Amino acid sequence: MQNYYEDHQLWQAQLTEEERELRKLLKIVRKELSHAPEGSLSIAKQGGRTWYRRRFPGQAGATYIKHSETSLICRLAQKRYDTLLCGAIELELKQLQAGKLLAFQNLAAVYDGLPELWKPFVEPHVLPDDMFIEQWLADHQNTASGDSFKSKSERIHAMTYRELQVPFVYEPALHLDGYGTVRPDFVVLNVRTRRTFYHEHFGIMDDPGYCAKALAKLNDYHRNGYYEGKNLIITMESSLHPMDPDEVADLFRHYLL
Repeated sequence: MQNYYEDHQLWQAQLTEEERELRKLLKIVRKELSHAPEGSLSIAKQGGRTWYRRRFPGQAGATYIKHSETSLICRLAQKRYDTLLCGAIELELKQLQAGKLLAFQNLAAVYDGLPELWKPFVEPHVLPDDMFIEQWLADHQNTASGDSFKSKSERIHAMTYRELQVPFVYEPALHLDGYGTVRPDFVVLNVRTRRTFYHEHFGIMDDPGYCAKALAKLNDYHRNGYYEGKNLIITMESSLHPMDPDEVADLFRHYLL
């Protein structure tokens, strides 16, 4: 029963956080739209050349935009993207009210759905998965230790992440107030929710000294806002209770897929 209430509280906290992030993004996009130029943009390729046209409300025809007017083309293209994104965000807010967590693919699909001729002129607020993963990996690889896996358990974890197609970086740097810089075994990404998790494996829990240090470290994680299920994954084992790869895979699926 306690696990049910803990899961329910975590779920409610995630819904609240997602709503806060959505409303923050909606405010940013609406502000951009308030400063957008009048009119709409059309882009067409004819005779081996790309043509840009601007149409004003109530105007029968459209006026050509020179290729040199890149800034105007970008602002009109961004206006169209921002308008579509506003609609997608409002729909996601309704889904949140129905108890459904945000699926970032729905917002990323706005940019993905643009014609290819438009994309070079648009700065997406929500990156498509491939672009987001590439940026996420680059950010975390900058702080990675660069070392090789140090244990059989770490190799199994890495293999499981690869099988589940979960992006990960080995031994990133993370600062914990009151403890200093730590290197969790992994930092991993839930692509669906765009949430980052740090993964610590405690492998010698039947050693009293090791166990005491592990618990102290876990407390420091908690004091710094890292909690199991929210942004932290904890695995552990001892000589009497070795790690079960199938159970680990189930745990990763629960948090990361």
